Amino acid sequence: MSTRKDPQGFETKVTFLGPGKGYGIRVLKNGVIVRQTQVDSKSEIGAAIKEELRWIDKGYSYSEMASASRDRWGKKLPKAA
Repeated sequence: MSTRKDPQGFETKVTFLGPGKGYGIRVLKNGVIVRQTQVDSKSEIGAAIKEELRWIDKGYSYSEMASASRDRWGKKLPKAA
């Protein structure tokens, strides 16, 4: 399982579901699932996370991680102090 968290409490988790089942992607805020999706291969994970974070940025609440997902690829979040 892979995890990434931002200062506003948003967190992404990726879990391998098993052969033939793909990968589960969850976006949580303070431990509560906000968005969830599933992809078939590893190569689709990045695009799926970006899409879920875009929806959060559009309609839920402010998140540095979600806002950065709408900018160009490769932009890094500022490091927490």
